[in-house]
Amino acid sequence: MTSVSLGLLLPTSSILPISKDVERGIKEGFAQNTSNITLSIVKEFIGQGGVKQTEEAVSRFFNYHDVDVVSGVVSQKVADEVAEQFKKKKMPFIVNDLGAHIPRVEHLNEYTYINSLHLWQHAWAIGKWGVETFGKKGMYVSAVYDSGYSFSQMFHEGMVAADANADWSFSVCPMPPAGQLSDVSVVFPFMEQYQPDFIFATFCGAETTLFLKECIARGWHKRTAIIGLPFLMEPLEALPEDITLYSSIASLNDDMIAPVRSFYQLGYETGAVLAKAAAAGGDLNRQLAQHFTGLRKGDSEETLAADSSYEIVMLRSTIKAGTQEKEVAVVDTLPSFVMEYQQMQSLVSEINFGWTNPYLCV
Repeated sequence: MTSVSLGLLLPTSSILPISKDVERGIKEGFAQNTSNITLSIVKEFIGQGGVKQTEEAVSRFFNYHDVDVVSGVVSQKVADEVAEQFKKKKMPFIVNDLGAHIPRVEHLNEYTYINSLHLWQHAWAIGKWGVETFGKKGMYVSAVYDSGYSFSQMFHEGMVAADANADWSFSVCPMPPAGQLSDVSVVFPFMEQYQPDFIFATFCGAETTLFLKECIARGWHKRTAIIGLPFLMEPLEALPEDITLYSSIASLNDDMIAPVRSFYQLGYETGAVLAKAAAAGGDLNRQLAQHFTGLRKGDSEETLAADSSYEIVMLRSTIKAGTQEKEVAVVDTLPSFVMEYQQMQSLVSEINFGWTNPYLCV
């Protein structure tokens, strides 16, 4: 094989330059892992990454662009919907996703590859660590958008894994008017009512700053531990008082992946594995199965081949008032939920989260 044609699904985001980052990562990952194979990229833009837009783009890859493989940034929920089409076409499909949804493992097939940071595992680890570290009363707080994924469910699962009698509560801001930010003050009466030992907050973007300012104004930053996903402090405006926050971060080979670098990292890994598979020669999908280290269908029925190289690291960040300077310390390395077929299938058997767009694609 002297050339590879890649169909690239690219969504939009008002928070991070997701599409530019993943494309740059793919190009650099490919170039650094082979020098004698040409990569050509055909791009399709899929807006916020809904099912209809993605299906239409995939159809053009199949029927017009005539690509060898498809990748890009697609939510797990949408990947579940389109995976069967790739099996019928016998074309590899490499999904890049932060991992806001639990994969429906029964939809995996031998042509689908999940390259993900699996943030749903972070939520589980945060719940477990929070109970073990701060006490059994944990509370999930969020905006509507960020709550439409698997974070709250896995946070609860992690709490129960630490203590069967753990006390879980939640509060979610109502949907704001179009073009406006959430009214974060809504969650605070419920925080007063529940008096949690720790809070798992999944606000992102400008709403993070609003929430933390409200925590400071009401004194909550001195009363309970505030924990978040890697994006809790990305981006974050200056705050009126010092505050200490905890957040998870993915680590690969002792290299912590900065939140702003997440999509570049995913793209780089996709480009690298594609280059290695193409350089090996022969059937591209068979070679991808040999070289891919992320989540995919196992070699026998109802089994998984899952990546165990990522670690979940807990950080403590002390942010100084009036600045964006922070002192960051590693607190712990957390165990993650084991990706076993039957266990993962049971997690999604009766729960269906609504958002189809990839996390942070708004």
